[in-house]
Amino acid sequence: MKTVQRVLALALASTALMSCGKAAQENESGSCEISVNWDGVEKDASFADEFTDFEIIPLGSTQDCLLGNPIKLVVTDSAFYILDYAQNQRILAFSPAGSYLGKIGESGHSNSEYVSIQNFNANEKGDSVAVIDQDYIKLYDQAGHFISSKKADTAYGGDDILLVPGGFYTAMFHRFQDNHMAVFYDLHSGENRAFIDVDTEVIGHNHHAENMHALQSDGGKICLLDVFTSTFFLLSNGQSGAIRRYTLTSPGMMTEDKARELVSNGNPTDVPDEAINSYIFADNAVWGTMLRSHRMYDFHLSLDDGEFTLYSHTPMNYDFAAYHDGYFYKLIPAEHLQDIMNVTKPYMQEIHDMLKDALTPLKDSIKEDDNFYILRMRLK
Repeated sequence: MKTVQRVLALALASTALMSCGKAAQENESGSCEISVNWDGVEKDASFADEFTDFEIIPLGSTQDCLLGNPIKLVVTDSAFYILDYAQNQRILAFSPAGSYLGKIGESGHSNSEYVSIQNFNANEKGDSVAVIDQDYIKLYDQAGHFISSKKADTAYGGDDILLVPGGFYTAMFHRFQDNHMAVFYDLHSGENRAFIDVDTEVIGHNHHAENMHALQSDGGKICLLDVFTSTFFLLSNGQSGAIRRYTLTSPGMMTEDKARELVSNGNPTDVPDEAINSYIFADNAVWGTMLRSHRMYDFHLSLDDGEFTLYSHTPMNYDFAAYHDGYFYKLIPAEHLQDIMNVTKPYMQEIHDMLKDALTPLKDSIKEDDNFYILRMRLK
């Protein structure tokens, strides 16, 4: 069986700091494998020691913009965009202050409408939104008006999309692709070109890969997570091929073979004992979460020197929803925020103390039937 050329590993499981910068340079393929040492978890690490300037932003709570099952948050200069799966897949836009701006596009079968939303993203300014609709990429403006539609060069279209000046990238997780996993679409020339070629067989559909921020950019560099092989590709915008590849390894970690076995056994929603759950790419580093036997762990991986640290954090995890312009973001349901305000459970006291200044303006105003709130913070 062919195997994917392995790449960057999101290390969520070890406090043992490991440098693979030298190893990666010595490897002609620019790849680095990081072994996860679960015995080296840094326990009881404090989230409050790392983050500061907490701010809580209430989202508009009119009936037409209440979120039921928000799947993905995208933060831009001018708006928050949220994909909600509660009401037939819709993308809602909110201002930086939380006011409701409107819905992006409409569902339907015309060229300007979408049949389904596999995933979406927006550019940094927030004036363009791209939707993966089966085998089409459809672009809309911030007001939700249709701009254009482009046929993707695969039968599926893609699992994630990233907008950059002059075009966009799509990523596919080992299904229906012609030995490539990332494709760049040039909106000026109309040409498409593969950015990451892999040597693999098709795995198939797995829900664990859906709606993830698999493609992320920061400072001219792009990070792509292949969740099926626990591998990260570090790219430079506009240059083909990976600058470096990091792969996270351990006996229980998700691999191509394990992913294929789950799909072939008819269990596409299952995950192995250890799997990357989420990540954020910022300042040439990765902050992420990983599940191990249904327990959440955090990890940090420096892409400068390959140092990797695994944490068991209190009172919050690195399960960030988004990153933009120096700030990390989380989505919090109103009822959960109300519980934190009232410290309804002992473990919430630490969260309450950490968010005390951000909670003070909201005292006595949070209601259970409010919309979601956005928590924003930055590194100290």
